Amino acid sequence: MIIVIPVVESNGKYYLSPHFGKAPKYAFIEVKGKEFNIVDVVNNPVPPSIEGGGRGRAIADLIISKGAEAVIALEVGPGAFRFLKEANIRIYYYPPRRGLIPIEDALDAFINGKLEEGLEPREID
Repeated sequence: MIIVIPVVESNGKYYLSPHFGKAPKYAFIEVKGKEFNIVDVVNNPVPPSIEGGGRGRAIADLIISKGAEAVIALEVGPGAFRFLKEANIRIYYYPPRRGLIPIEDALDAFINGKLEEGLEPREID
């Protein structure tokens, strides 16, 4: 299974991005049983200078084109949520918390069934 996580990079490590649509990069991770491996990290297809909504379609298209089956994120806005759900891509929300969240923590929570599947968009202020 291929899972996508919106990420920020710091000192060569990847952490969950606080915002799905404005994440600098997206990590594509293959999960097999309890093992996972990053297979690709792709820059956000929407330039950071673009303000406002409308990022959802471009990001969903990227995720769909790479054959992903699920997304793990802190939040996903309405546009991206709708496009991902229409493509049968599951969305799992990691509980918000302060500080950087290593992607390994998010993957461990997913593998161990501790993440809830998103039934609607979620935006964190």
